[in-house]
Amino acid sequence: MTLTLIAGPPCSGKTTLAREQAGDTPVIDFDDVYQQISGLERYERGSAMVDERASSAFRQAIDDLILEDCNGWIVQSAPRRWQPQTLRRAGVAHTIVLMVPPEVCLERVRLERPPRWERWVFDWFRDYQSDPDDEVMCPNAEDDLPRLEV
Repeated sequence: MTLTLIAGPPCSGKTTLAREQAGDTPVIDFDDVYQQISGLERYERGSAMVDERASSAFRQAIDDLILEDCNGWIVQSAPRRWQPQTLRRAGVAHTIVLMVPPEVCLERVRLERPPRWERWVFDWFRDYQSDPDDEVMCPNAEDDLPRLEV
């Protein structure tokens, strides 16, 4: 079983990279889980109760992959060191952090997301804690996202 966490700021290309890499393996994307749980449009957010239900469903989906001994990709911002470390203890073997410049993320927010996502980009860069076990990729744009050999 190989589970790979792709972390990074909002609008850094996490979902795009995971889907390009996944092939036939599952991708568990927090935004997808949130949309399924909330019934809201993709990238919209609801109440704290909906946030907690989505977080629980996301954790359960990861647990299910681990129990099924499946390969898979996990997509979550995970800016704080404890988040990837917790997933590693649960079976995530590899963490990739997309370190896209904030101005690129902010431009993508302006083009693709509700305005409040701009604050979340700033929050991610404020809260990010590096971990020596992370593989950090520094693409400047989606065209720079390489094909990974994982």
